[in-house]
Amino acid sequence: MRGSILVADDDPIYASFLRSAIARTMPTTPIIHVEDGEEVIRILSSETQLGEQKSNLAPGVLLLDLQMPKKNGLEVLEWIKTQPSLQTLPVIVISNTEGGASVDRAYELGAKGCLAKPCGRSGLQQLAEVLKVWLNSPGPPELRAKLNFL
Repeated sequence: MRGSILVADDDPIYASFLRSAIARTMPTTPIIHVEDGEEVIRILSSETQLGEQKSNLAPGVLLLDLQMPKKNGLEVLEWIKTQPSLQTLPVIVISNTEGGASVDRAYELGAKGCLAKPCGRSGLQQLAEVLKVWLNSPGPPELRAKLNFL
């Protein structure tokens, strides 16, 4: 398994449901939750400074909400794009938006996928199952066939 899952979402209730779905699917995978873009950058900055001695908590994937306080998801993606050591970090944008310019921009900035926030237990569980496959494979599998990406 490659690292932890970093969940960046300012809705603590949604994040709690998402963490529960992930924990049911991958009970030993660390899940880190932050509520704003500045916290995402702080965590990822500390990991890039560790260089080759990355911790076991280094994110293997980032689930990123576009609409967060302090720095939004697009600002986080812009920052990630400037960090050479983070170019292979898979970022999946989860958002309440239904496509449009924000989603197009997220893809331009390197997001591997953008999807409407899964609702309900089955949607969250499906996302958790895909994350499990992603984290256990040598390279990111094609996710568009498995989830309804925007």
